[in-house]
Amino acid sequence: MVYKLHIKHSGGCFYSKMFEMIEQEVKKTIPDLDVEEDLVPCISGCFEVQLIKGDKKKLIHSKLNGNGSITREKLDKFVEKIKAA
Repeated sequence: MVYKLHIKHSGGCFYSKMFEMIEQEVKKTIPDLDVEEDLVPCISGCFEVQLIKGDKKKLIHSKLNGNGSITREKLDKFVEKIKAA
């Protein structure tokens, strides 16, 4: 079964750096997980992360729903959330 981490964000310097930070950490700790980026510049403040397993999707993080930004300090906990899903 193919596992993917789908990250949709509104672009810009801040969100692009957040995506790159997550992508690097995920590739280091979960090397078999594909990470894909989906830019949606028309949605301000968007940073949504879904884990896709086959045809099933699970929302891992939603800035629009109040989860805030993912920082270096929160990165380990975020990766553990992905592993647990």
